[in-house]
Order: sequence, then C-alpha cells, then structure tokens
Amino acid sequence: GEVGARPQHREAVVNACVYVHQTLHRANARLAKRANRTMAITPRHYLDFIQQMVKLYAEKRADLEEQQLHLNVGLGKIAETVEQVEEMQKSLAVKSQELQAKNEAANAKLRQMVKDQQEAEKKKVESQEIQVALEKQTKAIEAKRRDVMADLAQVEPAVIEAQNAVRSIKKQQLVEVR
Repeated sequence: GEVGARPQHREAVVNACVYVHQTLHRANARLAKRANRTMAITPRHYLDFIQQMVKLYAEKRADLEEQQLHLNVGLGKIAETVEQVEEMQKSLAVKSQELQAKNEAANAKLRQMVKDQQEAEKKKVESQEIQVALEKQTKAIEAKRRDVMADLAQVEPAVIEAQNAVRSIKKQQLVEVR
C-alpha cells in the first residue's frame, strides 16, 4: 500500500524508520559483543517492517479521521445549539417586550380601576351626606307640619264659627249695612 502522507507526516514516518533501523543496528552490535553472534536481518525483514508501518499508519490515520469526524459532528451540534440559543434569545426579547407592554397596560388599567373606585367611594360619601341632609330636612318639614296642624287645630273652631256667622247673615242685613 502507498502511504499518502502530508510532508510533516512523511518526515515523521521516515524518522521512525531510520530510528528503528539504527536501533536494530545498535542492538545487533551489542549482541555481537556479548554473545559473539548477530541476528540476520534480511531485506524481507525490512519489507515486513515497512508493511507494518504502513498498516500502523493506516490504523492511526483511520482513528484520527474518526476522531476528526466525531469532533466535526460535535462542533456541528454546538453550532446548531448556538443558533438555537440565538433564536431563543430573539424570541425571548420579543416576548419580553410583549410582556412589558402587557404589564404596562395592566398597570394602567389597575390605576384607572383604583381611580374609578375612589371616584365611586367619593360619590357614595356625597350620596350618604345628601341622604343625611334629606332626612334632617324631612324631620324639620314634619315638625313644621305638626306645628302648623296644631295651630290650624286651634284656629279651626274660630274659622267654623266665623263661617257659621257669615251664613247666618241675611241678605236684608247686608243691604242695610250699605
């Protein structure tokens, strides 16, 4: 398989291959000193190593791509959430203005109701005062009527007597008076 690496990845892969090659070379040198023998490293070993590197690179790349996809999905969801929050904030601002307008209208209505109630209470007090004045006036009129009736009762016999006296005057007597 071909390793389609970016320049910085290619350099890292090359450096890893060089490091493994040098490490094997040093390990072989130590083995030669200690045991007086070496490991035979053939081109086939080196090709197997390269295939393992390609496989490892592909696995790591797939893992990274999966992580990248996962992060992109997460970022997409965050962006979507931000958009929803902005929409909600706009909606909240509109509803807040509506609420404020309705509160102001309700407060104005309440003030009007309080004013109307105060006016009604004032008129009720005035009505009660007029009622009291009417009752006083009615009592005064009744007292005056009783006084007048009492006076009339005293005068009535004299009036009846005068009427009778006037009736008893004869025409002849009136002619004589003239």
